[in-house]
Amino acid sequence: MLETVEFTCYPENDEAFATSVRQAVLTEGDAHAAEAAIAPLYPRAVIREMDPLAVLGPSRRWYAFRDGSFIATVAHAGAAAAGERGSA
Repeated sequence: MLETVEFTCYPENDEAFATSVRQAVLTEGDAHAAEAAIAPLYPRAVIREMDPLAVLGPSRRWYAFRDGSFIATVAHAGAAAAGERGSA
């Protein structure tokens, strides 16, 4: 049975970041090496593989956080939205 690889990247609307993560994980094969590969472009990025005990079926899931964590990403998005509202 073939293993599938799935990615969840935050922020979800940053396609350039998602593409960089996918390419780095598939090339490097582990989270720390993938982080090092994208560090020149995304120095705060964190990449983690889902614990194998949590996986159902023949898939691997990777999580990537451009700003270091989900909370930082949400806070950054909120600040950007507030700036957009304030400039109107």
